[in-house]
Amino acid sequence: MANDPKPPLEPERGEVEKSDPEALPPNRVTRRSFLSHLGAAGIAVTASPVLGSVATSQTSTPQTPAAPTPAGSIPVALKVNGRQHTLNLDPRTTLLDCLRENLNLSGTKKGCDHGQCGACTVHVNGERVNSCLSFAIMHAADEITTIEGLGTPDHMHPMQA
Repeated sequence: MANDPKPPLEPERGEVEKSDPEALPPNRVTRRSFLSHLGAAGIAVTASPVLGSVATSQTSTPQTPAAPTPAGSIPVALKVNGRQHTLNLDPRTTLLDCLRENLNLSGTKKGCDHGQCGACTVHVNGERVNSCLSFAIMHAADEITTIEGLGTPDHMHPMQA
């Protein structure tokens, strides 16, 4: 009897043999099936807006998209270097960030961002102002002059030269 092979053990009642995937009941959820269904659902959710926009863009007439207005933004009219600009800004936008990011006037520099270095200095109604310490919406009725507006290419201001 020592040389007789042992018969395979039968799974107990309620247990399923792990090596036989067909032995699982058809309505049982396994980790593998859950993850594969989750992955398929993620792909479907991600792909449907993309495919929908491709389908609508091919059938519709081309239009120039309007710039998206961020939530909570307010319209602000600023007069910078003699030119009027109308912008939609977050009320927390500093004058420095507005000049550099929205108006592309990169002459005003961001130095310390605490009002100590003076790199962000602009003229507001003829007075020096640290633009990093004031909000853009505070200067809607003011005349703002940056380094770009001090002189012309033919007659540069000493600060520009």
